[in-house]
Amino acid sequence: MENAVDALKIAFAVIVFVLAISIAFAVFSQARAVSDILLYANDKTNFEEYVPEHAKINRTVGIETIIPTIRRYLTNNDVYSVEVIDGSKTYVFDLVNDQQTNLTPDKLKENLEKNLEELIRKYSDSTFIETYSEKIYRGDISTSENGETIEKVNTDTNVKVTYTKI
Repeated sequence: MENAVDALKIAFAVIVFVLAISIAFAVFSQARAVSDILLYANDKTNFEEYVPEHAKINRTVGIETIIPTIRRYLTNNDVYSVEVIDGSKTYVFDLVNDQQTNLTPDKLKENLEKNLEELIRKYSDSTFIETYSEKIYRGDISTSENGETIEKVNTDTNVKVTYTKI
């Protein structure tokens, strides 16, 4: 009889343990759902307005907007270029082209500073039309030894900012 009582105690303990585990999983699942809702509500990017064709939006800017944009081309690496068009002279700031001409980082900075000084001197009172153009850079397509076609997936977007003097 004592064995039957011990078996009932063990069975009751197992049932209580399974019940406790079930309640714990339900509580954790509910807490995760609440945290997902709160994080979604606090994320400001969920409520930003989507502008589908921003390439058609042009704005009129001065040299105070152009200078920081040009300085950014050194830090944004291969995916960013700036072009300032005067009509008689065009200034192109493109890191890919600069690297293909084997310019050192010091020479890049020196050329940048020289061009910026010239732009400030010539166009301090001028206005420009700012336009954007974007294109998705596709990765390289190659064929492996066994004949498979391999496409290097690359989702970089090349951005070109153009300033045309009015």
